[in-house]
Amino acid sequence: MVLNYLIDNMLPIAIAIGGAVAWLSERRKRKADIAGVEVVTAQGNAEVFQKMRNSYNEFVLDLNKRLDELRSENEALKKEIAELRKRLSGAETERVELTNKVHDLETQNAELRQELEKYQKELKLYRKETKK
Repeated sequence: MVLNYLIDNMLPIAIAIGGAVAWLSERRKRKADIAGVEVVTAQGNAEVFQKMRNSYNEFVLDLNKRLDELRSENEALKKEIAELRKRLSGAETERVELTNKVHDLETQNAELRQELEKYQKELKLYRKETKK
């Protein structure tokens, strides 16, 4: 009876067994495909991260180089400012000295003008006296 049942239903049983085997092998194939995709994705991610890391390293190197240039330029400008301040201090001292000299000369000039006016008055008086 079981044997008759198996013989009568051989085609559906064979199809069922074949379907189960196909399902199992397809499942393994899908797992293998997923694992392959995961490996490719992991490699792609690693490449992307490597490129990002290289770009970051280049950026940092460039930034450090520019920073060093700015530091050296800043030091040069500080030296130049210090020298200009020294010159300005010297120029300020010289200006004060020249201003004092100008004031002295103005004072002498005023004194000489007074003296000149005095001599001119005396000359006028002398001329008047000599005419008489």
